[in-house]
Amino acid sequence: MLCIDSNYHIRFMNQSFKHCFHVEENHLLNQHMHELFGEEQFQKYIKDDIAQCLKGTLLNSICFLKDHTGVKKNINLEYIPFSRKSDIQGFILLFRMGNEAKNKTINNGWAEYEELKQQIDFQLQTHYEEFKRRLKIQYPNLTHKDLTHCSLIRMNLSTEEAARYFNINPTSVQKKRIRLKKKLSLSHKDDLIEFLFAF
Repeated sequence: MLCIDSNYHIRFMNQSFKHCFHVEENHLLNQHMHELFGEEQFQKYIKDDIAQCLKGTLLNSICFLKDHTGVKKNINLEYIPFSRKSDIQGFILLFRMGNEAKNKTINNGWAEYEELKQQIDFQLQTHYEEFKRRLKIQYPNLTHKDLTHCSLIRMNLSTEEAARYFNINPTSVQKKRIRLKKKLSLSHKDDLIEFLFAF
């Protein structure tokens, strides 16, 4: 997993990524992504997808990428944008290896989830405390989880991404959102996402 800002600079990488691509974090933090993948791979496989992601689009792509030793790896890339208010601040890039390597990396799944959760928690603590404070004042019946869920929605995370964060299924997230609308005194016709972005 990588966390990239809107200028394509690397801000965070987890242990699984460093192991997979044989890189050292201290050499690449704050560097442009083409320093990691090379200009040719960046232009060919990654740049256009990033442009779409920074417009708020969640997307997946499959490609062969070379690590620093020159070995090609079959990688599924998942681009997850995150935002502050209505502005996209950057994105999280998840790397999933092809079927031939899954058995080697399956034990890293829980650790990857924990690191992803920590990264989102960091964004919540850094950018959304004031938003949660204002919500709590106006709607004191909201629980801590309700406030977190509202913040995830405002971060532009999808139902599936919120489900991963809470470690529940997407159907449960949808039910939570219905309950949230009631707590926020929204009608059936009101759009929860629009309301939270405008709050």
